[in-house]
Amino acid sequence: MSRIRDWLRRNVTRRLDRVAGMKDEDSAALEGAGIRDQEQLMTAFWDKSLDGMSPATLTRAHLAELLDGALSLTQSRPSSWPRRFAPDVLAALLLVAFVLLLFHERWFPKAPPPAKAVVVARTPISTFAVILATDLEATSEPAGAKLRQMEAPLVGHHAATEIAKGSPVGAAQIMDNVVTVRLPIRSSPTLAGRRLPLAVDLVLSPRDKPDTGAVVAVVLLAFDASVTPPVATVALPEKDAATLARWIGSSEAYLSLHIP
Repeated sequence: MSRIRDWLRRNVTRRLDRVAGMKDEDSAALEGAGIRDQEQLMTAFWDKSLDGMSPATLTRAHLAELLDGALSLTQSRPSSWPRRFAPDVLAALLLVAFVLLLFHERWFPKAPPPAKAVVVARTPISTFAVILATDLEATSEPAGAKLRQMEAPLVGHHAATEIAKGSPVGAAQIMDNVVTVRLPIRSSPTLAGRRLPLAVDLVLSPRDKPDTGAVVAVVLLAFDASVTPPVATVALPEKDAATLARWIGSSEAYLSLHIP
């Protein structure tokens, strides 16, 4: 160790921010490179040309030159912080990304899709009643034009069965192009206490082949039990009229109540 280094150790402040000409940004730059005091500054950037000098010949200019050289090297030298901590930071970021990928659906559940609008009965609709626009409403309140478009296939048609308030109203609940038929009934369940119109099944059983036939959903509009055999007046959609016409002449007709 030269005499001038020993002299600097004894006579120069060890804090970099008190060195003559040292600026705050210079001190921060040196600390970023791991140089925090005068001793580390001399160790890292000592100029060999000063080895032969005596403390008596050392001037403030020499120290300023040493400091300038150190700062110029520091500005071109990458900070030691990224080299020391970059692998740990990268590993932590990868771990966080993995956890988010694994649990994102639990922590950030997707919003459910908006419910599809369904037309329901605003008030109870009795069997075979003509459905009016005031009888209907939508579950998700679509715009007026959209609601009218949804109601159009339903309004003006007869209800095929009794529809409770809030129950969906669709093609299965209406009768399109109604056909009315009167026919003798071989057997009928007791209708006492039941109000007509009433949704029932018309069972057609061929006389020569009782094990065959057809079942047609109809609405019982009237039932005359004063004659023999009793006569029922039923309504059914036009699309089912062909099935009824096929079997009615050669079959016995029975009425069957819907089982709840």
